[in-house]
Amino acid sequence: MYLLPSDPIRQLPPLSVQILHALINLLNQYFSSVNRCITQQQGVIDKFIGDAVMALFGTPLACQFCAYNGLLAANNMLSTVEHFN
Repeated sequence: MYLLPSDPIRQLPPLSVQILHALINLLNQYFSSVNRCITQQQGVIDKFIGDAVMALFGTPLACQFCAYNGLLAANNMLSTVEHFN
């Protein structure tokens, strides 16, 4: 058995780093914008899954309009997502 290592593209590692930094910056901007939409409606971010966000409304304190607040946040998030697409 013989293993032949191959690394033919010299610019790939620096390019990969540049792309990674650009992706991290984009995701940070997106998550900051979405976070604002959620917290403005008294929501709490539960977790991030890739570029998805799980948010909770009506916790830790119950509220009468938590479902409505979630809808308002979702509507605001749609406007935010348009900016990134």
